[in-house]
This record gives sequence, structure tokens and C-alpha cells, in this order.
Amino acid sequence: MKKIILLIGFLIIFTSCSKNIYGKYNTSYSRDKSAFFQITLNSDNTVEKTEIHTISIFAKGHYILKEKQVICFLDATKNNFPPDTLTFKIKGNKLYFVKKGIVNTKFYLKKE
Repeated sequence: MKKIILLIGFLIIFTSCSKNIYGKYNTSYSRDKSAFFQITLNSDNTVEKTEIHTISIFAKGHYILKEKQVICFLDATKNNFPPDTLTFKIKGNKLYFVKKGIVNTKFYLKKE
């Protein structure tokens, strides 16, 4: 009986621990090396976006967690790009883009 109680207690503690979502997520897995996209989620709820195509775009802002989604609010950039909002769905160690409530499973950012 003690083993069952210990097992249940351990499972409750194990499943209640929140997953560490902080870190860098990027497209380094992609074969297309001409384009690069990276999101860095920091523990103080700040976010950094790096996007490299023909030009380099770097933006900072903050994010909130809502259920299994990360909503990033990015400030205007030095290159005069306007403020932006990005929404991602968290699945394992990947962030999937969400646009108009639809999750894009073809393109994702993978955690380093």
C-alpha cells in the first residue's frame, strides 16, 4: 500500500512540473540556408526575433503564455519595420506558427 501511495505522489509531482520553454528556437534544421528565422524566449518574459533573408531584421519585445500557446508582442525595429505580433503553438520542443487560429504544421521552429 505504501508503494502505491509513493508512486501516486511521485506521478503527481512529476506531471505537475512545468516544462522549460525558455531558450532558442530556429530553422537550423532546414535545407534552405538562404533564410534563417530564430526566436529566443527568456525567463523574464522577453523575446528576441532574428530574421535573415536578403536583409537582417532584429526585434525585441515580450511574450505571454496562454494555454499551450506563446504570443509574442514585438516592438518596432531600427529598420522602421512596424510592431508585430506572432503566435506559436507549443508541441514538445517545437513552436508551430498560428495564423488566424490555424496551426501551420509544415513550418516550425525547433529548440536548440
